[in-house]
Amino acid sequence: MVKYYLDTCIWIDFFEDRKGSKGEPFGEFASRLLTKIQKENNQIMLSDHLLNEFKRGFSLSSILHILDSLQIEMEGFSYSISQDAEAQRLAKDKNVPFEDALHAILARDSNAILVTRDKHFKKLSSVSNPFKPETLI
Repeated sequence: MVKYYLDTCIWIDFFEDRKGSKGEPFGEFASRLLTKIQKENNQIMLSDHLLNEFKRGFSLSSILHILDSLQIEMEGFSYSISQDAEAQRLAKDKNVPFEDALHAILARDSNAILVTRDKHFKKLSSVSNPFKPETLI
Protein backbone atom coordinates (compact mmCIF):
# COMPACT_ATOMS: atom_id res chain seq x y z
CA MET A 1 0.00 0.00 0.00
CA VAL A 2 1.27 3.44 -0.95
CA LYS A 3 0.70 6.30 1.48
CA TYR A 4 0.13 9.90 0.38
CA TYR A 5 0.34 13.11 2.37
CA LEU A 6 -1.50 15.89 0.54
CA ASP A 7 -0.54 19.43 1.47
CA THR A 8 -3.35 21.83 2.29
CA CYS A 9 -3.08 23.56 -1.12
CA ILE A 10 -3.94 20.28 -2.90
CA TRP A 11 -7.03 19.79 -0.76
CA ILE A 12 -8.13 23.37 -1.45
CA ASP A 13 -7.56 22.82 -5.19
CA PHE A 14 -9.88 19.83 -4.92
CA PHE A 15 -12.52 21.44 -2.65
CA GLU A 16 -12.72 24.63 -4.71
CA ASP A 17 -11.91 23.15 -8.14
CA ARG A 18 -9.25 25.84 -8.50
CA LYS A 19 -7.46 26.82 -11.68
CA GLY A 20 -3.89 28.06 -11.98
CA SER A 21 -2.94 31.54 -13.18
CA LYS A 22 -2.68 30.21 -16.74
CA GLY A 23 -5.89 28.19 -16.49
CA GLU A 24 -4.22 24.95 -15.37
CA PRO A 25 -6.90 22.60 -13.98
CA PHE A 26 -5.47 22.23 -10.47
CA GLY A 27 -8.80 20.99 -9.09
CA GLU A 28 -9.06 18.36 -11.81
CA PHE A 29 -5.48 17.18 -11.17
CA ALA A 30 -6.24 16.81 -7.45
CA SER A 31 -9.48 14.98 -8.21
CA ARG A 32 -7.75 12.59 -10.61
CA LEU A 33 -5.06 11.84 -8.05
CA LEU A 34 -7.67 11.11 -5.38
CA THR A 35 -9.48 8.80 -7.82
CA LYS A 36 -6.20 6.99 -8.51
CA ILE A 37 -5.48 6.60 -4.80
CA GLN A 38 -8.97 5.18 -4.24
CA LYS A 39 -8.85 2.78 -7.22
CA GLU A 40 -5.43 1.45 -6.20
CA ASN A 41 -6.57 0.98 -2.57
CA ASN A 42 -3.84 3.27 -1.30
CA GLN A 43 -4.00 5.45 1.77
CA ILE A 44 -4.05 9.14 2.65
CA MET A 45 -2.35 10.33 5.81
CA LEU A 46 -4.16 13.14 7.66
CA SER A 47 -2.33 14.94 10.42
CA ASP A 48 -3.99 17.06 13.06
CA HIS A 49 -1.80 19.89 11.73
CA LEU A 50 -3.40 19.51 8.29
CA LEU A 51 -6.92 19.44 9.72
CA ASN A 52 -6.19 22.60 11.72
CA GLU A 53 -5.15 24.34 8.49
CA PHE A 54 -8.37 23.14 6.81
CA LYS A 55 -10.45 24.66 9.57
CA ARG A 56 -9.13 28.12 8.71
CA GLY A 57 -11.20 28.11 5.52
CA PHE A 58 -13.81 25.36 5.90
CA SER A 59 -16.15 24.16 8.61
CA LEU A 60 -15.26 20.87 10.26
CA SER A 61 -18.59 19.37 9.18
CA SER A 62 -17.98 20.20 5.50
CA ILE A 63 -14.42 18.83 5.70
CA LEU A 64 -15.60 15.57 7.24
CA HIS A 65 -18.46 15.27 4.75
CA ILE A 66 -16.09 15.63 1.78
CA LEU A 67 -13.49 13.26 3.25
CA ASP A 68 -16.16 10.64 4.01
CA SER A 69 -17.52 10.87 0.47
CA LEU A 70 -14.13 10.02 -1.06
CA GLN A 71 -14.19 6.38 0.10
CA ILE A 72 -10.41 6.32 0.48
CA GLU A 73 -8.63 4.70 3.37
CA MET A 74 -7.31 7.48 5.59
CA GLU A 75 -5.19 7.40 8.70
CA GLY A 76 -5.23 10.30 11.10
CA PHE A 77 -2.32 11.06 13.40
CA SER A 78 -0.95 13.75 15.69
CA TYR A 79 2.46 15.31 15.55
CA SER A 80 4.90 15.12 18.41
CA ILE A 81 6.79 17.70 20.42
CA SER A 82 10.03 16.56 18.79
CA GLN A 83 8.53 16.97 15.30
CA ASP A 84 7.37 20.47 16.26
CA ALA A 85 10.86 21.35 17.50
CA GLU A 86 12.48 19.95 14.36
CA ALA A 87 10.05 21.92 12.18
CA GLN A 88 10.87 25.13 14.05
CA ARG A 89 14.60 24.60 13.49
CA LEU A 90 14.10 23.61 9.87
CA ALA A 91 11.86 26.58 9.13
CA LYS A 92 14.48 28.94 10.47
CA ASP A 93 17.40 27.20 8.72
CA LYS A 94 15.66 26.97 5.34
CA ASN A 95 13.72 30.24 5.59
CA VAL A 96 10.33 28.57 4.99
CA PRO A 97 7.04 28.74 6.88
CA PHE A 98 6.85 26.54 9.97
CA GLU A 99 3.67 24.91 8.61
CA ASP A 100 5.46 23.72 5.47
CA ALA A 101 8.44 22.40 7.42
CA LEU A 102 6.08 20.45 9.66
CA HIS A 103 4.19 19.00 6.66
CA ALA A 104 7.47 17.80 5.13
CA ILE A 105 8.51 16.16 8.40
CA LEU A 106 5.11 14.52 8.85
CA ALA A 107 5.18 13.13 5.31
CA ARG A 108 8.69 11.77 5.90
CA ASP A 109 7.87 10.24 9.27
CA SER A 110 4.71 8.56 7.97
CA ASN A 111 6.58 7.16 4.93
CA ALA A 112 4.18 8.99 2.65
CA ILE A 113 4.56 10.64 -0.73
CA LEU A 114 4.33 14.41 -0.22
CA VAL A 115 1.95 16.01 -2.73
CA THR A 116 2.06 19.79 -3.05
CA ARG A 117 2.51 22.61 -5.51
CA ASP A 118 3.91 25.03 -2.93
CA LYS A 119 7.38 26.23 -3.99
CA HIS A 120 8.65 26.29 -0.40
CA PHE A 121 8.86 22.52 -0.45
CA LYS A 122 11.71 22.60 -2.96
CA LYS A 123 13.85 23.93 -0.09
CA LEU A 124 12.66 20.98 2.00
CA SER A 125 13.41 18.21 -0.51
CA SER A 126 16.15 16.82 1.75
CA VAL A 127 13.37 16.01 4.25
CA SER A 128 10.64 14.86 1.87
CA ASN A 129 10.69 14.96 -1.92
CA PRO A 130 7.62 16.91 -3.14
CA PHE A 131 5.46 15.89 -6.12
CA LYS A 132 2.72 17.74 -7.97
CA PRO A 133 -0.51 15.77 -8.50
CA GLU A 134 -0.16 15.80 -12.27
CA THR A 135 3.19 13.99 -12.06
CA LEU A 136 1.60 11.15 -10.08
CA ILE A 137 -1.51 10.49 -12.20
